[in-house]
Amino acid sequence: ISQEEYDTANATLRSTQAQTQLIQAQLAKTSVKAPFSGKIGLRAISKGTYVTPTTVVANLVNMNQVKITFSIPEKYATQMKKDATISFTIAGSKDVFKAKIYAIEPGVDVATRTLQMRALAQNPDGKLLPGTYADVALPLESINDALLVPTEALIPIQNGKKIFIAEKGKAKEVVVETGPRTAKDILITSGLKTGDTVLTSGVMTLKNDMPVKVAIKN
Repeated sequence: ISQEEYDTANATLRSTQAQTQLIQAQLAKTSVKAPFSGKIGLRAISKGTYVTPTTVVANLVNMNQVKITFSIPEKYATQMKKDATISFTIAGSKDVFKAKIYAIEPGVDVATRTLQMRALAQNPDGKLLPGTYADVALPLESINDALLVPTEALIPIQNGKKIFIAEKGKAKEVVVETGPRTAKDILITSGLKTGDTVLTSGVMTLKNDMPVKVAIKN
């Protein structure tokens, strides 16, 4: 073989190798690889569909862990810390799940007066589905011997709040300070003592030393 024939064959070989590499690179682009392991959802395209980098092929979800995003009233903000454990339940299940807070918004939402935070829950059994609504129970401060009164007993006044108690057959006005509340009751932090009889009916018409007749509610 002459040098000229060798050079021609060698050039043809290099050209063929370059074309082969180009075709292999193009073929590699036809394969869609997931960036992480997870569970794939319903396919959004059919065989033969032309796709672009922005085309959604399917949803891929990591089911091993789920994130819970929730907000709490600003008055509880100081009681919640990063790495604290919360409990939550979901519709259709009686199980109580645990999650650990990993991120807290640095500021309160001025529109809702709430603080947003996120927690991470382990999901080895796949019982928690992304997008599910959850009821979150917060590990707030425990108060021993707390005094709770019905919310209807509380009367707003200019400098705070007051309630009426029954003392020796007469109504007595007591200025109180309050804490957290539930749907029906509110915590009294000062102004009331154990054993006081709190009046709950007709409180807006009561006055100091007005005679009252007490009927105990069960």
